[in-house]
Amino acid sequence: MSATLDTEKADVLTGLLRREGGRYTTRRTIHKDLLPAYGGKKVITKALGTSDPAEAKRRHVALWAALDREFAEVRAAMAAAAAKAPTVEAKAAAKPIDIDAYAARALVGLRKKRAEYLAAGRLEDFNLEAREGLETYQAILNGGDDLGLSLPEAEGMRAATLAILTGEGAAALAAAPAVKPTASGGPRVPLADVLDRWKAERT
Repeated sequence: MSATLDTEKADVLTGLLRREGGRYTTRRTIHKDLLPAYGGKKVITKALGTSDPAEAKRRHVALWAALDREFAEVRAAMAAAAAKAPTVEAKAAAKPIDIDAYAARALVGLRKKRAEYLAAGRLEDFNLEAREGLETYQAILNGGDDLGLSLPEAEGMRAATLAILTGEGAAALAAAPAVKPTASGGPRVPLADVLDRWKAERT
């Protein structure tokens, strides 16, 4: 094996790539723990803007060091955010509510919204948004972004949305007393806000 080939192989292993045409690029894998901060992107690739091997190596080393600093800053920011975020248990305990009653209230709101869409000839749009909402609530229950909802609220919205789409559980929810806001600071049903939030998440 030639010395030149050995050098090129070593450069590939360190992330310095020589592209067709002779110009160089840095390619670096994002650490697994940082993937959420990069939207699931697994690799950073940046053109070095030169075909000179010595200059490419200099720029590559500088970029590699800059990425080291960036990764450290992102990791620190993620750790700080995680420290501030409430635990799953805290979310569940934050608003002790009757899930069936919450779902009953949500179902009333969804029926009203469906009637408005139907009157506007947009029933398919409502059904699409409701299905997307159902996915969102299930994702929250599976540990995803909570969109400001507690776990009981997410379960209530999931049950209501399932009822409006399939009829499943609708009779039971209709018989449940709907939760309403109270002057003493009882459970609040941010239904309009919730519907707007999950719609915005999908657009």
